[in-house]
Amino acid sequence: MRVLDSYRLELHWESVDKNKDDSCNLTGAYFSGPVLAEAERINTKDSIRIDLTPQYSKILTHHYFVDLFWGNVEYKDGIVILQDVVLKGYLVNIISNLKHGDYILIDTSKHDGDKHLYNLVYRGAVMNKSGEEYA
Repeated sequence: MRVLDSYRLELHWESVDKNKDDSCNLTGAYFSGPVLAEAERINTKDSIRIDLTPQYSKILTHHYFVDLFWGNVEYKDGIVILQDVVLKGYLVNIISNLKHGDYILIDTSKHDGDKHLYNLVYRGAVMNKSGEEYA
């Protein structure tokens, strides 16, 4: 997935606790990326929906959305540290195969200003530690 640098948001984590087929806890999670310099502040106790459909269209025949929930947020050294992070989605731990070093690339281009009201889902892709999209 290609994303212009100015709209690039990355979700990183230190470890994944795969507690159920449809959810996992992300420990040491944080947002980073150039978009944070221009974006509005991220709210505490909020969530976003991420569309991973194009990445997994070879193995799924329907839309594949995951929901990312977090508690408190802290801005520090150009990143946003997230507390109590949960990622939920149909078979998220089996299909996405998330592990340490991976991250989710999020395209925020359709959420700039007033466009956000009409685009409730963010386009995303699971990337490996080398920055390559999982096939």
